[in-house]
Order: sequence, then structure tokens, then C-alpha cells
Amino acid sequence: MKLNRLNSILTYSGLALQSCIYALFKHAPLVKPRSLPFFEKQDGFVPTQSAISRALLENFIPQFSPSSCSVASAATVLNAAMVHLGLSGDGKRITQREILEKINTVNWKERVGKSGYQGRRGLPIELLGTALESCFRAFGIPFREIQTIPLTRRTNHLGLRKKELHSRLTAFHQQENSFIVAHFNQGVFIRGLHLPHISPVGAYNPAQKSLLILDVDPDQPAPYWISLDTFFEGLCWDYGGILKPYGYSGGGYVWIRLER
Repeated sequence: MKLNRLNSILTYSGLALQSCIYALFKHAPLVKPRSLPFFEKQDGFVPTQSAISRALLENFIPQFSPSSCSVASAATVLNAAMVHLGLSGDGKRITQREILEKINTVNWKERVGKSGYQGRRGLPIELLGTALESCFRAFGIPFREIQTIPLTRRTNHLGLRKKELHSRLTAFHQQENSFIVAHFNQGVFIRGLHLPHISPVGAYNPAQKSLLILDVDPDQPAPYWISLDTFFEGLCWDYGGILKPYGYSGGGYVWIRLER
């Protein structure tokens, strides 16, 4: 399919219609908000009690362009890992520019630029996993495993996948040896256009089954809390097939387990 201007207009119109219909039922003024600001009370839960959450919050950085959420997420996680593992003795931080100059896989630099790569911008979930693994290797950050979990509403054994995600979120909170980078429909979490977006998970509250999204979108005033159910819905969104020609048939997450 040739991705010309007409295709772009039709795609945007389809996403806008989908977003409006969804917002009428899920983001209406009388409906309970799907996301809560970072400073909303969590029944005594303090995310910074976790060393790895504290490292993520301290190294959180917004994206520099409309399609660079993958780079900002990578920079946030890489620097948090360096701090958590005691590898950043000189205090130097890995920059988004440095990542794009050093990692030449998946045509990353082109994909986050204005023109994209062959008309495609951003990273689908499979390419995100490849890019993150390349980052950890290139910057010499030890890890035990990195798994990419693509998800759609048609994924086999979806209930088991949700249980697995819950177990990993709990381990992220309790064991402090992993990261989760999410690939989701931002319009499910907050009122706005349904578009693929990437951001790290910053904390997990197992008592309430809520998690903190470190949304790298600079238009978001602060990170926000969402429920596990809402999170999983956003990960599985397939955009009704509208974005398939651009490489997006769903979302998912990348699970990074550190070597420690």
C-alpha cells in the first residue's frame, strides 16, 4: 500500500472518529477518570520507596519530537538501570541524541524524524524490543533477558498473558530487578487521539492493582496512575486495523530483567 497524502487523511479521519466514539463512553465528564495524577493519594503507597522506581523518576525525560517516544523511553530506562546498578559513577547521563547516533538498528534515527522511514514513523512493538536490546548491549548494561510481548485482542490465551503481566509488575515492585516499557494506545489512558505511544512503567501498587505511567509525552503535565485493567486494554488495542499499513497491528510491552 502506497502511503500517500490521501491515505494519511483517511487514516487520521478514521482514528479521530474512533477516538470520539471511545471518549463518549470512557472519558465523559460523569465517568470516573481512567487516569489519576501522580500526586493522587494511593492509600499510603509511596512509589519512591522502591529504589528502581526512584531511579526511573529521577531519570525521567520527555520525548524531543512527536514520534520519538521510543528514544525518550530508552533514555529513561537506560539511565535508571545505570544508577540502579551503580554504573554511573561520574554522574553522566545517556542522551537521546547519543542513543540515535550509537544505535543504527531498525532505522531508528529515520523513524523518529519528520519524514520517517519509507513513510513510517515510530517503532512498532517488535522493533521496540530489538532497539532496547541493542541499547543495553551497546552501552554495556548487563541484563539476564529481554522479552518482547506483542498483544492484540486476538492474542491466544489472552487471560494467561494478563496474569503473566500482573506477575511481572509485582516482581518489578518487590524484587527491583526489572523494567517494563509499554507500547499502548494513549487515547485509552487519557482523552485524546487514538495513537500508538511508548512509555516506561514507573511504579506498581499491588494493593490497588494500579501502575504509574511515566508518559514521555511533553504535553502531559505529570505521570499518571491507571488500573491494571485499563493498562492491559491499552496494550491490546489494534486500532481496528487502521494503522496496519504503517506497521501497527497492536501493542504490548518489553520486559527487561537485569543481571543482578
